[in-house]
Amino acid sequence: MSRLRSKKSIEATLRHIEHRVLEEVHLSPWVRRIGVAAVVVLIIAATTGVLVGDDAGLPLVAAVLAAGSAFCSAAALRLRRFRWASAAAYLSGLAAVAGAAAFWWCQTSDAAATLLVSTAAGGLAAATLTVVWLSVVITPAARSQPDMRYRTQPIEEPRSGGGTHTWPPPCAGPDRPDQK
Repeated sequence: MSRLRSKKSIEATLRHIEHRVLEEVHLSPWVRRIGVAAVVVLIIAATTGVLVGDDAGLPLVAAVLAAGSAFCSAAALRLRRFRWASAAAYLSGLAAVAGAAAFWWCQTSDAAATLLVSTAAGGLAAATLTVVWLSVVITPAARSQPDMRYRTQPIEEPRSGGGTHTWPPPCAGPDRPDQK
């Protein structure tokens, strides 16, 4: 009976490891740098949009979506999970569209210049995060973990020939020894 439990336990453990490995996403250094910078810009834009917005409808909605995108992107950067990256891509796309609409609204109304700049910066940061998270999510599973699945240098095969190797090798200077 314990042998059956042990076999099921091993299968469950291996299944858990498989799901965990497939759920993790590899974030390259450029993704992390761009992601952190865009999250900081989104937080600043959302804060400015809420403080300067004067109860304006569309910039306030854009600020809330920017804050949600910043939170979700920060969680995806920290946790490195596929689900968080997908949610961050979705929310960043919504925030980018709302940011473009808020920018247009600020451009055509008599809104403050600070609100115009913050909605433009927030919209661009959200669009940047959308592209970054889509590149992470769309990456095929075979290439999502390059440090685990592909070797950076080929494996060196042992030399065959049966002879002994001399070290250091003979001098290959201008006066080479006769090859007999």
